[in-house]
Amino acid sequence: MKAQMFVITLVFLVGLVFVVLQSLVSDVQPDLSKPLGENDYYVMKNIKDVVNKTLQFSETCSDAEKNLGELVSKLNREILQGGYLVYIEYILDCSNWNNQPPNPPPLITTIKVTSKFSELTGTFEFYK
Repeated sequence: MKAQMFVITLVFLVGLVFVVLQSLVSDVQPDLSKPLGENDYYVMKNIKDVVNKTLQFSETCSDAEKNLGELVSKLNREILQGGYLVYIEYILDCSNWNNQPPNPPPLITTIKVTSKFSELTGTFEFYK
């Protein structure tokens, strides 16, 4: 009789420890969405910098159109390292090619960066 009570008590205590551990593990798991969301910002910033450099290194508007087309085509169909999907739309207005702020920009770009945890979209104006 004493051995049976010992086994029952032991099973109860093991079950109690298991329940307590499960509740602690679920409360301790880190929230990864915030740090990865900050990485989305850096991915977008890097893409924005590449678009700006592409515009700056283009001598004419037709060169810029060709170079931007190649860049956007490549980025829109690739998954970047780290699992990011990138989608870029742009409007290049050659009549504004030599404009400076506050005049209309020659290039307006919408960049969308999507990861497993978040999505970030921004619209940017670029001047030559």
